[in-house]
Amino acid sequence: MNVNLLGPVEILPETGAGDLKRVKERCLLAVLALTPEQVVMGDTLIVRVWDDEAPSDAVKGTLRTYMSHVKAAVAATGGASVDSARGGYVLRIDRENVDVHRFRRLVAQAESISRSGDAEHAASLLWEAEKLWRDHAFADLPGRWIAGMRHTLDAERRRAAKMWADLEFGLGRHAELVGELRQFAERYPFDETWVQYQMMALCRSGRQTDALSLYQEDYERRVELGLDPGPGLSALQQRIL
Repeated sequence: MNVNLLGPVEILPETGAGDLKRVKERCLLAVLALTPEQVVMGDTLIVRVWDDEAPSDAVKGTLRTYMSHVKAAVAATGGASVDSARGGYVLRIDRENVDVHRFRRLVAQAESISRSGDAEHAASLLWEAEKLWRDHAFADLPGRWIAGMRHTLDAERRRAAKMWADLEFGLGRHAELVGELRQFAERYPFDETWVQYQMMALCRSGRQTDALSLYQEDYERRVELGLDPGPGLSALQQRIL
């Protein structure tokens, strides 16, 4: 069984009993999957899933009902279980079967390998980690606590992506980078780093005119939004000129 959180929450393989149609059921699974093999207390689950709602008897009863559906859904797929334990619940699953933990393991492994000097292997691990993402984390879930975790994971994804780009630049793969960098720039339109990376890749591929055109397009877009290009972006333009 796999639990995927880097996009809409899903359990694989899918089964009829494995469908969690209620949003709060998927929230409960997501909270448990972020700390597999660790007990999450019932009151903690209520705070994280019901947005700080006081753990009244009614809410606690709803929690038990929803958790029974989560238990059935997980059990139906095989290879994992949700168990009651000491006033809380725990998801029994191999961490490698949760995409968040697989992503973090790949990034940590890439960092270690990069320090040893094997940039190519490190870059390939980071790209493997990036491919685990299907959308924003918990893309189908609301809630303040979920939003905070989404922000944290997005920051981890950006950091890993920038590490990957730096390694690829070091390997001299400038022409190959242009398409992928464009996708990152579209995903993070207010992060100038990706515009700088695109300009660098274009310039080092002998496409200085395209690099300067990209700067001008980005400059005009920012002016429309009342923003100015950062000093790094302007300095890069001047170096290309």
